[in-house]
Amino acid sequence: MRDSPRRPGRRAAPKTVAALAALLLAGLAFAGGRDFWRFETGGDFLSGESEGVSIGPEARVRLAPTLRSLHDSEQPFVWAVAGDGSGGLVAGGAGGDGLVRIRGGETEVLADTGEAAVHAVAVGSDGSVFFATSPNGDLQRVSPGGERTVLADPDARYLWAIVPEPGGSVLVATGMPGAVLRVGPTGATETVFSAREENVTALHRSPDGVLHLGVEPSGIVFRIGADGDAMALYDSPQAEIRALAVNSAGEVFAAAVAESGGDDAAPAAPTPPAGPGPPLAGVTTSVSFRALAGAARAAVRSRRQGSESDGGAAKNALYRIAPNGAAAAIWESDEDRPLALSLLRDERLLLGTGNRGRLYRISRDGDAALLLRADSEQITGAWAEGETMLLAASNPGRVLSLGPAPRTEGRYLSRVLDAGGAARFGRIEWETRTPPGTAVTVETRTGNSEEPDDTWSDWSAAAGGSPVPSPAARFLQWRAILRSDGGVSPELTALAAAYLPENLAPRVTSITLHPPGRVFEEMLNPSAPRLQGLE
Repeated sequence: MRDSPRRPGRRAAPKTVAALAALLLAGLAFAGGRDFWRFETGGDFLSGESEGVSIGPEARVRLAPTLRSLHDSEQPFVWAVAGDGSGGLVAGGAGGDGLVRIRGGETEVLADTGEAAVHAVAVGSDGSVFFATSPNGDLQRVSPGGERTVLADPDARYLWAIVPEPGGSVLVATGMPGAVLRVGPTGATETVFSAREENVTALHRSPDGVLHLGVEPSGIVFRIGADGDAMALYDSPQAEIRALAVNSAGEVFAAAVAESGGDDAAPAAPTPPAGPGPPLAGVTTSVSFRALAGAARAAVRSRRQGSESDGGAAKNALYRIAPNGAAAAIWESDEDRPLALSLLRDERLLLGTGNRGRLYRISRDGDAALLLRADSEQITGAWAEGETMLLAASNPGRVLSLGPAPRTEGRYLSRVLDAGGAARFGRIEWETRTPPGTAVTVETRTGNSEEPDDTWSDWSAAAGGSPVPSPAARFLQWRAILRSDGGVSPELTALAAAYLPENLAPRVTSITLHPPGRVFEEMLNPSAPRLQGLE
């Protein structure tokens, strides 16, 4: 191992992976035909698995921020979370954990919704808690005094998002049909926006009153000005806009899911049983909106097929959209499905994904760091204000708090490395930065099955600059263990390992017989293989 900063009696660490490779070449016990596995970019490290470590875009593996569980639900799903403005938080899930308040380490059930799911929560300026139930959903309010009221029962199967407005009204995004409703303090309801889409899945209100919303299944982002004029801002190749955020420059960030067809965390909740519930406020309805025609399913399918013919199916993505509609994908993934989005104080973004429970921190320019991996399959909600960062997680259902200090221990596990056949291993070398009180150790194991199993060797501690300690085999895997005794993290910045595949006997795979009399012209390229028997 090469370590920096400089230690007494040792040379400073090489600063590039090229230097690592030079060291390997100089000290291999075998010559000729050598190959290398190199980890030198963020993408290289992201191909592995993290447990308690972060992976930055500059290819630095560090200890992840402290993650604390504030609430372990008895249900598998927690869909939404928000601060309550008084040092606590509210979270929405399913069943008996429909709506809970967490404060001072204690959990209080604000509303037992039975079998209905709470997909959205919000807290008004006066401390009132608003939440939406689905399916056959309604909008309910819990006053600061604890009184629970059904504020509105719109003609929609799903309520996907709630955004408070000044004056006590709230905006609600609905599904089946897709619309945006404004519900006043008394329950009076007006339709602000109606789309020819099944669902309005994301909703954001800026301080100046401008609204942005995302729909499914056409994956369009709309903007509604403070004067009520509406327009399509960006038509993405994805099927669903799952979450939105807007920075101080007016740039819109849209988390887009490539394929819709239901949430990947759970099937739709069953219809709640009939029975007495909270009183229904008197509701009057007025309509004031501009209907915008979204793309029909056939048009969406045609557009998506065209995208595939031009170079592959659309990926899950995070877009940055300028006020004039110019858009750029700043993050893409075939595997991670974006489910939650929140803007941080420094205007970087938290992006929660499924189904590997990964949380990313992404700048407006697309510099993405894998911040951590939760012990749940999906991060379904994210909320940030000041130094407070909260996450809703599902499978299992949890409410998590993200702290500023790093963990004291974490592990990085590489992907399984395939030599293509029986191989001998040469030196393994890595570069670290270990401030006082921190350490990084590397271990290896080998085997001849593609998936590690009981036939693989045990983990063996590796020494930097020495041959891989594990026995010869086809497959190699390594892991790094990072430790710290305080508020600073060590870093692993590069790793390279050498291997030499065993020579294989030549193998005839095919023979072609040509009819007599056929003439072949020899190529003038002297490096081209000669045709046997040409003479």
